[in-house]
Amino acid sequence: MKYNNAVQINSPGRRAAAYWFADGLPEMLFGLFFLVPSVLILAFEELHWQNWWVSSVIAAMGLLGYLMWFLHRRVLNFFKARITYPRTGYAQPPHDFPDKSHPDYKILTLATANPADENVSSFTSRTIPYICGGVFFMQLFMQLNETRWGLPLAMTGLAATIYFVNRDEARPYSWRAVLPLALAGFIAAAFDLELMSRTFMPMAICGAWLLGIGIWTLVRYLRANPKPDAGQEGRP
Repeated sequence: MKYNNAVQINSPGRRAAAYWFADGLPEMLFGLFFLVPSVLILAFEELHWQNWWVSSVIAAMGLLGYLMWFLHRRVLNFFKARITYPRTGYAQPPHDFPDKSHPDYKILTLATANPADENVSSFTSRTIPYICGGVFFMQLFMQLNETRWGLPLAMTGLAATIYFVNRDEARPYSWRAVLPLALAGFIAAAFDLELMSRTFMPMAICGAWLLGIGIWTLVRYLRANPKPDAGQEGRP
C-alpha cells in the first residue's frame, strides 16, 4: 500500500483505516445517500407536484438509498478497484467500530480499548448515524418550531458534534471542514422557505457537504497519485 498522508500515523492498522478515506469515495457515496432524495423532495415541493406517483418516486429513492446502506462496502470496493487500488495499492478495509466479532466486544463498546491491529473506523457506526439522528431531530424541530432561525442553530450544533466525535478517528474533520455546515444553515435561514422545504433542508445540506468533502478529497488524491501507465503496471 502506497499512500502519503499529511498526518503521520504509526500504527499499520490506523494507516489502513485512514487509507480507506484517502480517495473521498465513502463520503461521496453517503453524500448522494442524503442529497438525492432531499433534492427530489424539495424540487417536488417547489413545483407543487403532490400526485401519488411523486410519492412513489420518493419512496423508491428512499428504498434504494437504504439498500445502498447495506451494500455500501461492495459498491465502494467496486469503485476503489478501478480508481484507488491501481494507483496506491490495496489495503484491508477497516472494520466498523465496535467490531462485534472481536472477543473484546464488551470492552470495545465502552470505548476503553481497540482491536490489536487498530484497523477500525466509526464512520458508518457513529458519524453517519449522528448525521441521520441530527437530521431527524432537526426535521422534528422544524415541524414543532416554525422559526427559521432554528435551522442555523441546529446545523451549528451538528457541525460541532461531527468535529468533536471525530477528532481521534481514522477520518477526522477540521473546524474549517465543518464550518460550511454551520454557514449553510445561516444562508438557508436568509430565505423565506416553506415549512416542508425547511424540514428537508438539513438533509440536503448534509448530503451536499459530504459530497463536497468527498469530491475535494478525490480531486486532491487523483492529482497526487496519477494512474500508472499500462507499461509500468506491475513494476516494483
